[in-house]
Amino acid sequence: MNSQVSLRFAITLAASALAAGVPAAGGVTLHVATTGSDTNPGTASRPFATLERARDAVRALKGEPKAAVREVMVEVRGGIYELLKPPELTAEDSGHPNAPVVWRSSQPGAARLLGGKFVSGWSLVTDAGLLARFDSAARGRVWQANLRAQGIVTETNLAHPPGLGAADPGIEVFFNEQPMMIARWPNEGVAYIKQVEDNLIGKDPLLVETNRFDFRLRKDSPAWSIGFKPIPFEKIGLYKDALRASWPVVHPADPEPAKDAKR
Repeated sequence: MNSQVSLRFAITLAASALAAGVPAAGGVTLHVATTGSDTNPGTASRPFATLERARDAVRALKGEPKAAVREVMVEVRGGIYELLKPPELTAEDSGHPNAPVVWRSSQPGAARLLGGKFVSGWSLVTDAGLLARFDSAARGRVWQANLRAQGIVTETNLAHPPGLGAADPGIEVFFNEQPMMIARWPNEGVAYIKQVEDNLIGKDPLLVETNRFDFRLRKDSPAWSIGFKPIPFEKIGLYKDALRASWPVVHPADPEPAKDAKR
């Protein structure tokens, strides 16, 4: 939510600068375009690509001797600018009474700042296993896109509905400017647990040999009866998420695990 508030503030600040007019004589105009590059000098023929790069260029210009008498204009060309984080403008980005810093679109309403990313690569779900789980009315109507391939989520930043997990609102999807509901179960309300069957609370799970750091379940462990399944050794490895650990867990102060224990 803070990201959205900051973004709106930045857009309002840019819009309020439109009334400042055009650069005075001797002023400098920096250009930003979706087809530009941040390695460019920010000229009309070689524009920057991001607002942040233009802001840094303005800060550099303000450090020059003529800063107090030279107006700086940042002209953002038409197009859609996807922002990974809110653009930050602080007191050091302000101009002088006789030399304002002006941010404006090259044409009114032509430049759009979006606090998200467009999702592309949509295709119909054709996996037989998934289709078998769908209601018959939904088959042939469900579309999918790979969010990891587009850098929207990572292995340690999995998509989750807003309000679940940390303070991060999670994935929010908009279609035709309208917010969509993330797939969930149940569709409304919450699910209640009516009865808990035998869950082994207080019982010995019968691990192989804990004093040698072998935490596998024995063949006669009661855990198998409630749905636990063995994981092949070749599938056991280090998790990328620092909040989780692989089996067996060995701290530096712990004794060395048995030589035949899989790490």
